[in-house]
Amino acid sequence: MDNPKENVLNDSYEKLIVNLFNSALENCSDKDELKQCCNNVFEAQVLSKKQLLPDIKPNEIREITLHKGGVSMLLYSCALSESLNETDKKIIFKLGGIGQLENDIFDVYKDYQEGIKTLVTIETKINNLRKTYSDLIADVFRLVKDSDHPLKNQQQFLRILALILSRGYVCLDSLEKNEKSTNGLFAISAYSKKDLTCDIEKPASFFKLLHYAAKMNY
Repeated sequence: MDNPKENVLNDSYEKLIVNLFNSALENCSDKDELKQCCNNVFEAQVLSKKQLLPDIKPNEIREITLHKGGVSMLLYSCALSESLNETDKKIIFKLGGIGQLENDIFDVYKDYQEGIKTLVTIETKINNLRKTYSDLIADVFRLVKDSDHPLKNQQQFLRILALILSRGYVCLDSLEKNEKSTNGLFAISAYSKKDLTCDIEKPASFFKLLHYAAKMNY
């Protein structure tokens, strides 16, 4: 990433990646920022290997989760034609963290099978996770409303976010149902793949998604 030259490549796959990266650099308004964002994502991925450690603390998992999602989203923002101000960068970083947590909510079975510790796989009460998720969403919504973007644009953006982020609530509801069979606690080792899989495309899930989206304060 720091020196993307084709003469140091090992195979056609690496050549393809470097060609794509060079193309991105050519079309990016700030090459140094793109390179820095790529390095930040790389470092976050390396740090996330700690999630395989059996003694990792919950606060470490939270920090890794939000940071990994945040720097990844900032990398994606490099594709935008306009440079972002600090408020927008903060919004995008926090939104990326929520996106990573939402992804972990849906991938709970896979992560558990692979021994990856996430805020979902270590949780014993889904309602705790729901509060964390809600608090993060509230932070992003507040930042958007406090930004200097036109009110119409803010509301349009938040409506889109509401539909995307409501998926997480639907999946949390699905996971929480399992607690009834395990003495009111979320005991991930006691559940099957089917128990931990949320079919978001089912009609009932879709209507529940709309319900949650409509309740969000935008």
